[in-house]
Amino acid sequence: MKKQITVILCCLAFVLSSIAQPEKGLKLEKFIMKNNFNKLKKQTHFKGEKTDFFQLSTSFHKIQNKAPQFKSADWWEPEFIYMYDDELGDSRRSFTYKNGKCDFVLIQEWQNNQWNDEYKLLYTYDLQNNKMIELVGQHWANNHWQNSRRETYAYDNNDNNVEILGYDWNMEDWEMDERTILTYNECDNLIEELYQYYYDDEWENEMLITNTYDEQCKLTEILYKFWEEDWEVGFKIAVTYDEQNRVSFHTYKWWDDDDEWIEDYRIVFSYDFHNNLIEELEQYKWGDEVWKNEDRIIYEYDENNNAISGLSQWWTGSTWFDASWNIFQVYYNNMQSKEYAAGNRFTATYIDPNNVNVNEGTLLKNTLKIYPNPVSDILYIEKNNINETPEVKIYSIQGVLLMNIKGNQIDVSSLQNGIYIAEIDGSFRKFVKQ
Repeated sequence: MKKQITVILCCLAFVLSSIAQPEKGLKLEKFIMKNNFNKLKKQTHFKGEKTDFFQLSTSFHKIQNKAPQFKSADWWEPEFIYMYDDELGDSRRSFTYKNGKCDFVLIQEWQNNQWNDEYKLLYTYDLQNNKMIELVGQHWANNHWQNSRRETYAYDNNDNNVEILGYDWNMEDWEMDERTILTYNECDNLIEELYQYYYDDEWENEMLITNTYDEQCKLTEILYKFWEEDWEVGFKIAVTYDEQNRVSFHTYKWWDDDDEWIEDYRIVFSYDFHNNLIEELEQYKWGDEVWKNEDRIIYEYDENNNAISGLSQWWTGSTWFDASWNIFQVYYNNMQSKEYAAGNRFTATYIDPNNVNVNEGTLLKNTLKIYPNPVSDILYIEKNNINETPEVKIYSIQGVLLMNIKGNQIDVSSLQNGIYIAEIDGSFRKFVKQ
């Protein structure tokens, strides 16, 4: 049972490292369901294990991605994420920050008309306050906090996370029970994830994930293998992009008993004019080989391009019906950052982590806008607190400086079609040239 739960935790934790692209761990609960883990999955959602399940997956996704390259002075971080579930009850996560870094997360459940403590996460960073080196989880029991789970992290010279060690609390001390080994290519893209568990004083393989990239270092395929007496192929995900280099499809292919790839499930991604992910549509192929709707998630964003709500729905054959349980990707900072949520729906609020005492209304007065987005010729810049002509730098999505100019109207007609980053007086915004 413990090993299977670990597999589920890992499956939900995997993340793409590139900006503004949905992540590969988005819907792997479908794989769990496909392999008759329904009962196990439900068990992990109840009470004590419920919090561990989602928070550990969140910890993995945070540590596997390096800090965003274009982190600016007006950076946002979550304040509260509320998760609503008609069957399991409502819960919330509240975040606190120190030196601009999240150092404490409190998880609570709504019971008896009040919020009750359930779990907390304590983050430790290195001396430069840059890389997270330890995460400790504690649960509330018998009127005090008790150790539950611990993770430690190691990095290479390029600040890539190369090892995660997991520990359980055995009533007296931490006991190491699993590890993840991560390997990267010359583009610092994650190419291999090896998951192992500790048994009889030795490491045993559990799962292997291999990522394939094209010549532009874009992820094109994720292959999953599981260890029995040797590595056995489980399934793979083909990643397809649209003309603006946004992920448009995740197509899942299962390795069946006849040694053939069976393609019967996919996720279709849709975006708004600001390139925020607004819909994840799940579809299946049935006997007639026609893609049919199964369920979907729809998102809403605030004026700073932070996800403030999400709703899960399932298709009845004629209309969409609310209250389908799902796992949400809570994107913020123009899809450069992400948290997870689960349930029927979620809502979220955000703060400036470097100035947590500033009133939100004051922060919103200093908003920065660029338009139109997508843009073909002239990119207009509007910022309420600009008293002089702003300095504008245009970067490629890989971080290469392409333009450095002053003005509120920037001619970008010479740029090729694609996604770019605009730096305006130290603040960053993503836009699409088409």
